[in-house]
Amino acid sequence: MVLKIPKFLRRYEEGDKKSGGVSPSPSDQSELKQSKTPYGQNKLTGKFKENLALLIKAEILKGNNTFYKVKKVLGHRYSDNELKCGFNQGRKFNKSFALKKIIYWKLELNGKTYSVLNNV
Repeated sequence: MVLKIPKFLRRYEEGDKKSGGVSPSPSDQSELKQSKTPYGQNKLTGKFKENLALLIKAEILKGNNTFYKVKKVLGHRYSDNELKCGFNQGRKFNKSFALKKIIYWKLELNGKTYSVLNNV
């Protein structure tokens, strides 16, 4: 009696002899670079919000001090919802590490423009 593997359990097709259907190893960097999160589908974790708040802070210091100016620069990578979460995180107390000292900062909203308050 010969057992046949059903089609839905097969890792490779009958004629395919490449590596037995095993997925590429983690050392293959080209496969890892293609597995980025799709636009607007990042998980809104605390670490993600802090990193996004740092990017927003850098843009505000460059002179892009309104939501839509920041959206023009970062909008191709992050959705509106993610940018809003980054701005809200920036309005809380944050800390950055720079050369053996900790810098506390937060974003302040004046009308429609944002500014950075250092050492609050």
